[in-house]
Amino acid sequence: MNDAANTDPPRARRWSRWARRGLAGAAAVVLIATMALLGQLDHPRIKRGVSALARSAAGVEIDYSAARVRLLQGVKIDGLVVLSPPEFRAIAPRLLRIGRLEVSWSPSSLLRGPRIERVALDDLAVTVVQDEHRGR
Repeated sequence: MNDAANTDPPRARRWSRWARRGLAGAAAVVLIATMALLGQLDHPRIKRGVSALARSAAGVEIDYSAARVRLLQGVKIDGLVVLSPPEFRAIAPRLLRIGRLEVSWSPSSLLRGPRIERVALDDLAVTVVQDEHRGR
């Protein structure tokens, strides 16, 4: 009986060690997969997913030429296009076009909560559609 009491703590420590290693390994796999996914934002499958996310989250249809995300620095998107709402697409297919969008943050701001440090837009075009029947 005394022998069983002496073997349980090392066994428990061993299981605890393996559990911690397993959790650390799983976290590393998730981090690597996230980094790989963010590096492939231009792939057609992932691009469709990003477009679907924008549609469901913000109700807008988007497209872009290239996107690069660096977790500790920011995001750069080239050729970002926001399509007009369906009722105006025949008149003006694009609501907004941004040649380049850059959003940056610092690693320390990620620890304190997301805080954008800089936003830069280049080559911005906005389409305004006036409904001629409105107000009649």
